Amino acid sequence: MCGIVGQISLDGRCVGSLPLESLQHRGPDAKSEWTNRRNCILGHTRLSVIDLNPRADQPMTDPSGRFTLVFNGEIYNYKELRQSYLPNEQLRTTSDTEVVIADVTGMTTDTYAETAKKWIGQVTYTIQNAGAGTHTTFTAVFNYGFSKYNDIGNSDFQLQQFDAVGRAGGSDSSFDLEVLHHKTTGWTYHASAFVAGAAPIVKLSTLYSTESDLANGEAFAFKRTGLSTNILGNGEEGFLVRVTTGTNNSVEFLDFGVTVALN
Repeated sequence: MCGIVGQISLDGRCVGSLPLESLQHRGPDAKSEWTNRRNCILGHTRLSVIDLNPRADQPMTDPSGRFTLVFNGEIYNYKELRQSYLPNEQLRTTSDTEVVIADVTGMTTDTYAETAKKWIGQVTYTIQNAGAGTHTTFTAVFNYGFSKYNDIGNSDFQLQQFDAVGRAGGSDSSFDLEVLHHKTTGWTYHASAFVAGAAPIVKLSTLYSTESDLANGEAFAFKRTGLSTNILGNGEEGFLVRVTTGTNNSVEFLDFGVTVALN
């Protein structure tokens, strides 16, 4: 665990030093400050875990000198990110911090990005642009709520069967269950929307129409076999289960399972 602290003066006045001594217990190995000498100062106390060399200390500035970052945490797959997404970057350290700043500053709009935990959600980085004296915000937005896709441990597989059981916590005529084939192409990824591509592999309401409505307190079940859908999970594909409700708390609980065959 490291310590991070910062101060921004909204009226443009120069800010002073930071009380890094109060964060020494969180980061006993190193402490440092960065300032744009106008209205922003960032501080960091480091507990050295990855790349013990002082070159990996924070605050860390990218080679252009435009962006400076402090963060507390650990990027578990930073080595894979270096190899897969940043092979041409001139990285100076073996730290995960540099991977973050290289990845963020290299982002382009309307492109696909895969997170370490396969989450489909929203992440925003705000980084001080030292050259222009302004804040630059890099935002990766998928607008899909709290969703997660599965690729069976980065394996190629065939999705064969889908099962779901649950109980209704309220009546709902808008309830629906879908299994989607998650791909990097055919889906809409941009700041104003995130739309699943192609037709669902399985869609409850299409198969059963009004029989898919929920009734308060009643149990429900759904099963579909013979799906025979090949998914290239070793790349950047997977499957996603989408649950749609029209009434708050209309689902008391819901469990689902899939049957797959590894290719």
